[in-house]
Amino acid sequence: MAFEKLSIVIPAYNEEDAIESIITRCLDASTEIISKTPVNDVEIIVVSDGSVDKTVERAKVFEPSIKLIAYVPNRGYGAALKTGFHEAKGDLVSFLDADGTCDPLYFIDMINMMEAENADIVIGSRMGENSKMPRIRRLGNTVFVNLIKFLSKQELTDSASGMRVIKKNRLNEIYPLPDGLHFTPAMSVKALFDSNLKISEVDMTYEERVGESKLSVFKDGFRFLRVIIEAALGYNSFRIFAINAIFLFLISLFYLIEPLIHFIKNQALEEWMIYRMITISTLSTSGLILLIFGRIIQTLSDIANVQYRTSESIIRKSTSFLFIRYGLLLSVMFALLGIVIMWDGILQYLETGQVFIHWSRVLLGAQSITLSIVSFASGAFAIGLRYLKDKLMFTQKTSSV
Repeated sequence: MAFEKLSIVIPAYNEEDAIESIITRCLDASTEIISKTPVNDVEIIVVSDGSVDKTVERAKVFEPSIKLIAYVPNRGYGAALKTGFHEAKGDLVSFLDADGTCDPLYFIDMINMMEAENADIVIGSRMGENSKMPRIRRLGNTVFVNLIKFLSKQELTDSASGMRVIKKNRLNEIYPLPDGLHFTPAMSVKALFDSNLKISEVDMTYEERVGESKLSVFKDGFRFLRVIIEAALGYNSFRIFAINAIFLFLISLFYLIEPLIHFIKNQALEEWMIYRMITISTLSTSGLILLIFGRIIQTLSDIANVQYRTSESIIRKSTSFLFIRYGLLLSVMFALLGIVIMWDGILQYLETGQVFIHWSRVLLGAQSITLSIVSFASGAFAIGLRYLKDKLMFTQKTSSV
């Protein structure tokens, strides 16, 4: 695989102390990148993201060896990168921070790994033993990486590295991405959740930055967390819904043990158990609703991401079979069950305006009616989703012919 050109984008916001050094290092590295990788040319794009110091003035000295883009006001780290990517002419786009923490010579290993593994994105991992990353940031990165692993079932060591190489023709599949410093973790989680994208990593050294960091540990940490959760909901929402649903089911089963044992022994329930049974009914119904709508939302995200799954988990298959495909039939069955359970009470109410059957029958019947409504709504919605999915698949097939 031959790559014609590498575009190196350097986002810079008030980096007057470091900008000259990083540009010089990138220019010096260009010769080695060309000689040791399939790349035939290297361009360097510096994007001054609303800098108010001497960043632009010092970068201009290197023109026309580099391309300088400067604008005001400050739009954010991600916005600067997207501006650079838009202007880039290379079939590979890359970036590294302007603060001197990353060595541009690592682009050699990253490009070669991209070729060897046919990866779409290669990340420079800063989590090795020789990394000088501050402890608080290393800790935060570790927490986020483990959360991403749990949600995506994919391996990654550094979710927020500021040095990467990306195939430019894959950018549209990764977009949209945020404008702020959470641009990099957003890219990581999207690539991990999207089965059409392959992401690889190269270990690299990481030095202490020149100048003051723009990263706020807590403010940007919350943004990173939000990005991870949003991406998980956008690509693998069913997993999150299923985990919460199973948790509710387990709690409801725990609360059910005592009433169940009492009923088996005495063939009756005590009056005080009504509160526990209401809790059990609420928890179990809520868990089932989470499963159903988690499955529906997953179908929507699959359609949006053009991922039509051929293999699914047992829980996903069962919810799809019961509530998505046969939701309307289940709606009728639950409604009839609820009516049968409460039939005596219904007749009593019509004749006397009062109900004398045991409260447990009313509660069970009401839960059946609730499930009937939920099943009807999910079944009707599933019909619309199935039509949309089939329509999109047909459109894709005809457009590719």
